[in-house]
Amino acid sequence: MGRTVTQQELLTRLIDEAYESRSEVIDSFRESSVPLSEDEKETMRRDRFRSGVETDESDIDDVLYG
Repeated sequence: MGRTVTQQELLTRLIDEAYESRSEVIDSFRESSVPLSEDEKETMRRDRFRSGVETDESDIDDVLYG
């Protein structure tokens, strides 16, 4: 381009373009990650482990939201 673009300019442009094509942005996530293939599901199952600690919804909220 021949000029420096700030992070703020880049972020603003990305947000503006995503806002203008919301359905395309949403569809891009659907196409790439939903639904998981059987191989992806099996990979997730294989890598699970039990920590021995019972977890409930409030525990998860505390971890995610503080």
